[in-house]
Amino acid sequence: GKRHLLDKNSLIASLYRPFTKQWLYYNRRFNERVYQMPRIFPDSAAENRVICVSGIGARSGFSALIVNALPNLHTLDTGQCFPLYLYDEGERVEEPVESRMDSLFGESHQPVARSRTRRYALTDEGLAHFETAYPGEA
Repeated sequence: GKRHLLDKNSLIASLYRPFTKQWLYYNRRFNERVYQMPRIFPDSAAENRVICVSGIGARSGFSALIVNALPNLHTLDTGQCFPLYLYDEGERVEEPVESRMDSLFGESHQPVARSRTRRYALTDEGLAHFETAYPGEA
């Protein structure tokens, strides 16, 4: 018995299965389990790259795929996603900075013109951990 008005800003391109994009009405009123995705793809204007890997116990073995649209939970067999950026609500807007991670994601930098802060999802501490674990790797 509840009514909701159509919010055109809630329409976002999504990846339903590997290589199949479709429009999604991305709104918490209708999407019960959004988990951390609003921090990764907060709206249709947000740019991001996400490494999706197949989940534990995947039927078809390990797979990885880099996507630039909101992935479905089953894009890669109940997988997990690792984003390049996280978006935080805030007053300021940060300009992107060059990083060694950019080559991995094929990222080109554009100024961010939104009322949220975009930051790298991998912290300096996390990057240092990986560099220590894999010395000499680029």
